[in-house]
Amino acid sequence: MTDNQQNIDQKLHQYKVKLIKKKLLEGGVLFLGTVLLVYLTLSGLEAVGRFNSGIRATLLILFILSSGSILFLRVIRPLVQLFRSEASVSDEDAATEIGMYFPNLGDKLLNYIQLSSKPFAENSLAKASLMQRASDMNSYTFIEAVSFNNEKQNLLRYILPLVLLIAGLIAIFPVGFIGSSERIINFNKAYIPQAPFAFELSNKLMAFRNEDYLLQVTLTGEALPEDAFFVTNGKKIRMVNAGVGSFEVLFPNITSSKTFTIEAASYNSKEYVLEVVDRPSLSRFSVSLHYPPYLRLPDESFQNVGSFEVPEGTTITWNINSKFTDLLMVQFTDDSLSVSPESDQSFSFTKQIFKKQAYSLQLTNDNGHQQGTIIYEVNVIKDKAPEIDVKMLADTLLYKYVVFAGNLSDDHGLSNLRLHYSKNSTGKGVISLPVDYGSTSQSLFYQWMLDSLNLNAGDQLQFYLQVVDNDAINKYKSTRSRLFYLNIPNEEEAREKLEESKNNTKEQITDAADDAKELKENIDKLVEQLKGKKELSWQEEQMLENLMEQKENLEEQIAKLQEENKMLSEQQKKFESSSPQIEEKQEQLQELLDGLMDDETRELYEELQKLLESYENTESVQDLLQKIQNKELNLEQELDRALEFFKQIQYEQKIQEAGEDLNELIEEQEQLTKETEEKSQPNDSLAQDQGKLNEKFKEFQENLDEAKELNQELKRPNSTEDTSGEEKEVNEQQNDAKENLEKNNRNKSKQSQKSATEKMKQIGKKIENMQSSSQSQQMQEDLGDLQLILNNLIEMSFDQEKLMVDFKGVNQSDPAFITLSQEQLTLKEDSKIINDSLLALSSRVMAISSFVTRELNEMNQNMDASIEAIRERKKADAAVSQQLTMTSVNNLALMLDNVMRQMQESMANAMGKGDKSKGEQQIPGLAEMQKQLNQQIRELSESGKSGRELSEELAKLAAEQERVRKALEEANEKYGGNEQGEMDKMTQQMEQTEVDLVNKRLSRQMQQRQQQILTRMLIAEKAMRERELETKREAKSATQYDKMLPKAFEEYVKQREKEIELLKTVPAQLVPFFKIEVGQYFERLKQQSGTINN
Repeated sequence: MTDNQQNIDQKLHQYKVKLIKKKLLEGGVLFLGTVLLVYLTLSGLEAVGRFNSGIRATLLILFILSSGSILFLRVIRPLVQLFRSEASVSDEDAATEIGMYFPNLGDKLLNYIQLSSKPFAENSLAKASLMQRASDMNSYTFIEAVSFNNEKQNLLRYILPLVLLIAGLIAIFPVGFIGSSERIINFNKAYIPQAPFAFELSNKLMAFRNEDYLLQVTLTGEALPEDAFFVTNGKKIRMVNAGVGSFEVLFPNITSSKTFTIEAASYNSKEYVLEVVDRPSLSRFSVSLHYPPYLRLPDESFQNVGSFEVPEGTTITWNINSKFTDLLMVQFTDDSLSVSPESDQSFSFTKQIFKKQAYSLQLTNDNGHQQGTIIYEVNVIKDKAPEIDVKMLADTLLYKYVVFAGNLSDDHGLSNLRLHYSKNSTGKGVISLPVDYGSTSQSLFYQWMLDSLNLNAGDQLQFYLQVVDNDAINKYKSTRSRLFYLNIPNEEEAREKLEESKNNTKEQITDAADDAKELKENIDKLVEQLKGKKELSWQEEQMLENLMEQKENLEEQIAKLQEENKMLSEQQKKFESSSPQIEEKQEQLQELLDGLMDDETRELYEELQKLLESYENTESVQDLLQKIQNKELNLEQELDRALEFFKQIQYEQKIQEAGEDLNELIEEQEQLTKETEEKSQPNDSLAQDQGKLNEKFKEFQENLDEAKELNQELKRPNSTEDTSGEEKEVNEQQNDAKENLEKNNRNKSKQSQKSATEKMKQIGKKIENMQSSSQSQQMQEDLGDLQLILNNLIEMSFDQEKLMVDFKGVNQSDPAFITLSQEQLTLKEDSKIINDSLLALSSRVMAISSFVTRELNEMNQNMDASIEAIRERKKADAAVSQQLTMTSVNNLALMLDNVMRQMQESMANAMGKGDKSKGEQQIPGLAEMQKQLNQQIRELSESGKSGRELSEELAKLAAEQERVRKALEEANEKYGGNEQGEMDKMTQQMEQTEVDLVNKRLSRQMQQRQQQILTRMLIAEKAMRERELETKREAKSATQYDKMLPKAFEEYVKQREKEIELLKTVPAQLVPFFKIEVGQYFERLKQQSGTINN
């Protein structure tokens, strides 16, 4: 295709587009003219006729149909054709129209189009013809055939006048013309004729379903009617006149919407619609409580309960179901929430509550909120601070412990308990104490051992208890007890306390001795009174009951004495620097006191009580009383002995204390002399220091005088040296030194101070001599007395043995029987000397155990029995008593021989010859000793010795066996172990061997027993060695302490524990109000309970 042909096609297309635009413009002018004309016509008709709704609807439909059809046919269709120009107008039609417009062109364009549409692909002549024709027509402009002049003229001719007419009508009759158009458009709306007054509604035309609604209408204008009617669905309801121009009508429990008008004076208002809507309402709700974890309470939930009480920190979740609700507003005292529905009118919100507050719920939707106000209150139970009620008891004797007892409580439980302390307001520490975490109220008992604090004289200890609750919400509240103080006495205070304790113990020993003596006298009196009687009188029964009551009181007194002396010993160890010898004597005194009450005496009294209850004969009572008589004699003697021991220890301690004080004085005097020489301090200050030393020396003199007075109280006073001359010179020299210092004469003062120091050293030397010489001298004298008594006992044993043999060879009628009786009486008199000497020695030598006094009484009793049997010519009974006497004498000899050996070892150690400390001997050496002893017994049985020589050998072997047995018992107490049963069997067998040796029974059975002892000792030795190795591998365990409380404090603790148990019985699910009431009740009980002063 050539360019001319393409140009022809393009021009033809342009012609088609312009032709369609012309048709579109024609249609627009026609549509606009039609719309304006119809609108003018219909509005005019409505303005004149004021048709009803039906006619207005018809008019509106006519307007829409006419306008719409023209719009579719003459505007929309051409507009669619504009986008489809090729299909809308054919080329032939376009060529015809163009040919008609251009006469010269004629049918050429039409022929060209028709010829072009035929296929001439191979015909070059036809193609050339088309090209020639296209070239000829290329000079024509086809779009000139389309002109818009007619349409422009029509627009000015028809449309403009109509527009001007409508604008004029609107300007002249705006209300009527526009109103008519409005009435046609709103054909379904009633338009009432204008009344001379206006209808105004005072409230909103919206009512809530099932609620009362009051419709209020106000008429305003120049002329107001007297009545008004509510018109709906053809029904008229007279409205209530509420004043001039005011009318109202009430609709109770309205359920549906209403369309109505108001009629007054034949005039109707416009039509109103009273819409009935649903108000938001609460159908049900639940509350879930999640308590703080530290309370360990299960979660709870409530249904339809808005006001409740919760512990502080509780997390509360509200789940609310409602109707017709779009939004939930929650107002707390300190916060507000806006909650959207989750699903199906459900709301949920959560808040953690810490304080009491009210909250309100408001349910809303587009129409309003719920009827009334929903207000609830959450009461919060505040977590109280923990309470601590504690009493403190300090060990004011030894300052070893402090005891706390009382009560801890909290409304929800405790987390910890701490003991805070400070020493001398500097060193501070904290100790965590055990506490029952889950209990709300618990008793407190804690014994705080003070040994790790290393308290010294004059120290002050401050401490308090702090209890912390488990309130994680408030970061754990705590409460402290009051501040406690414990002042450790200084040296002077400690000395005064010790002196007081010593005097108390001394008085108790004296009182116990007096009571024992009185009891013994009453027993003696009763024994004499019962002689020759066959029945007990009422008075005698009363005397027996009084005796047993006396005995019980005495036992209590002795038990108290034992405890008192034990505490005194502990005090002395803590506050006094006693020598090892004094400490050993204190231990021996305690052993003596602990052995005062033996089980045998107690059993005798129990047997006597049974006899009285069973009304046995008098003879049985007399026998028991005689046995008790001997026991009480032992007790009286032991108490006297204990008193003498105590006085001796007190004297030695006083002497030692005086020596220590004097040494301190010497050091201070020498220091003051040095300061006087150096002239480093003014004379006034030195004179004051010298005066203080003068006073201290006077106190030393008083202590030394007290020691001498104590010495004079002893039955056998210790030897002392006279220090009065030196003391006088010290006083004079010290006074001169002070006076010279006051006179500023330092040289003379210095000389006096040195002289005083020398004299004090001389006094100290004498005190040392008094201590050492008195001990060694006393020990030598006691050892000599003991040797003499032991010799007398051995001699008496042989004499008694010879006399027993001689009695066997005579008859009761033989005159020699009388002679032998006289010899027995002579032995009795000799035994009295031994008895008195031994009792006197036992009061000085603590190594002599109470066994000696008991054995002495047994010896005297058996000797009296043998004399009585000889008098009655009962030869067999006399022989038995003589044998028992000899046994007692031999036992005494063995015991005293052991004591003598111990004294000799003590003397050797004191002189520096001993190299073994107490307790060093152990099982390994004992087995060898037992083996040697068995060998000696075997050799003696085969030697054929007899008489006195045999008796001496047997006595030595018995003493040796006893020494081994006692060493075994000491080792057993020291090392202990699981072999306790074997140890007991060995000691029993050894005791049996001692008895056999004393009674000269060297049988084969005894030798077999000795071999069993040796075998058992070897086994025990091996087990003990293994246990010792095992012990070395074990770590040292913590020291265990027993509770040491006064009786009054124990009663307090028991009372508190009962109270706590009662508190625990309070039901856990009580309403909080009653919980508070119960707690206050028990608090009043606690205030009424007894208290103990610290």
